Amino acid sequence: MKIKRLLQPISIAGLLLSMPVAQAVTCSCASIPLLNSMEASAPDPDTWFFSYNYEFRDLGEAVQGSTSIEDGTDRTRNTASHIIELSRGLSEKVSLSALISYVRHQREIGGQDLQIGEGFGDGILMLKYSPLQIRIYSRNAFSLGIGARIPIGDDEQKNGAIVLAEDLQPSTGSRGQIIWAYYARSFSQAANLQLYTSLSHTRNQANDRGYQFGNEITMDAGVSYQFNAPLGLIAGLRYRNAERDLRDQVEVPNTGGEWLDFLPAVQYHFTPNLAMKLGATLPVRRKLNDTIQFTTRRAASLSVSYLF
Repeated sequence: MKIKRLLQPISIAGLLLSMPVAQAVTCSCASIPLLNSMEASAPDPDTWFFSYNYEFRDLGEAVQGSTSIEDGTDRTRNTASHIIELSRGLSEKVSLSALISYVRHQREIGGQDLQIGEGFGDGILMLKYSPLQIRIYSRNAFSLGIGARIPIGDDEQKNGAIVLAEDLQPSTGSRGQIIWAYYARSFSQAANLQLYTSLSHTRNQANDRGYQFGNEITMDAGVSYQFNAPLGLIAGLRYRNAERDLRDQVEVPNTGGEWLDFLPAVQYHFTPNLAMKLGATLPVRRKLNDTIQFTTRRAASLSVSYLF
């Protein structure tokens, strides 16, 4: 069965899309906030933001429509991804972000048929415009972004003489276009408590074998709180809608649908510019197309961020 795959951080969207940061949870001082830079406003001019994110995703849950069902094949399916992100403020309102991924997909059926796809995945390059940022005298942040997903790694790895399925390839092998928007509102001058939301749309092209992952819309909303101590907390929801995949312009069965996930996270600041974040992805609701899909049961991530 085809597993609909999303690398990200993005959301990207979120994602993200992913995904995945300048003055999102702090005032006008330079400090790492609670969100990844792909998810928030721009770094200050001539400031760099670096992050490394590791995520392990269990994709072994069989779902029919909105209902989890027993899988009689004794199948295990997981993905481990390493994502490096680098952002730089080009001016007061403009920044550039780049992301590269290394992915390992593994699927085993009945404890025998082990299939592994591993290597560099896709990259993302995004230009962001941020007319509003949270400062001492401003409690709103707003950013718009336009970006491209670029295939970097191999999308034709084989298991013996047979080319692995698309959901096991490290790279999609295709380009995509991304449109993204972000808004945050703080509730105090110190910006300890914030509400945030983001929206992204990814339009995918077909790869050289005529396979096209479905276009996606991802929406995030949540709340973040920074204690006076080095600890910060995030609680968010992510909605994702994916169209069916296509092969030679024909719809691929058991692909696409809707996902709603709960995204809790905790972040610890070692210094104002160095932080570590531990997060999780917990499914809330799924409405998937056709007979059966194997999808995310749970996911956990660990990231390190540095602002310099």
